[in-house]
Amino acid sequence: MRKQIFENGEYYHLYNRGVDKRYITNCNATSDHFVIAAQAFNGDLVLGSIRDAKESGLLTVSADGIVTLHCPGRDPIPLVRLIAFCLNPNHLHIVAQQLTDGGVSKYMMRMGGAHARFVNALWGREGKLFQGPYKVSHIDSEEYLLYVSVYVNLNDRVHGICGEDLSLVRSSWNEYMSNKGGICHREPIMRHFRDAEDYRKFALENLGYMQENKKTERERRALGIDE
Repeated sequence: MRKQIFENGEYYHLYNRGVDKRYITNCNATSDHFVIAAQAFNGDLVLGSIRDAKESGLLTVSADGIVTLHCPGRDPIPLVRLIAFCLNPNHLHIVAQQLTDGGVSKYMMRMGGAHARFVNALWGREGKLFQGPYKVSHIDSEEYLLYVSVYVNLNDRVHGICGEDLSLVRSSWNEYMSNKGGICHREPIMRHFRDAEDYRKFALENLGYMQENKKTERERRALGIDE
């Protein structure tokens, strides 16, 4: 049983990786599905699968990948407010604010389950996709929230993902760099900056530290100093 107590209005850093560090996406179809699932399963409207929801009219996806849920007679109630996300080939990160009781737990279970089912069906595999229960860190200060937003938005750069793997990455970084809509609620971050360029400078200044810190962690593990 998870000991973490989630509180409405609080922010959390949520992350998980593939079982045995295997990929959780290996093509555009699975990466794009994750972005759709991240929206589709953020509500009290229980869906079976994205395909079934589309066919039944409960869900529509615009040309730019924005999901709209259709609940007859009322508006769906969101479980969390997405702040930032990054899907890497073998792991994912999400920053979210809980909006309803049990929202984080329901969201991660439904979204993660839907992505796993889709990937397994597409790859013709069975069994677990994720290593185990997702990990969580409570974001308990404004400073930490800003730092984590950068870590998640630029997580592919933190890990030095490149080559063909880079095409699999889906991140909210571009949302933060544009004035266009998206799937994230950027106000808690952007209210601390004059504009997107101001945030970009802040992010890139911190990226160097994050990359160096990541390198130091790897070196320590290689020497058996830190597991």
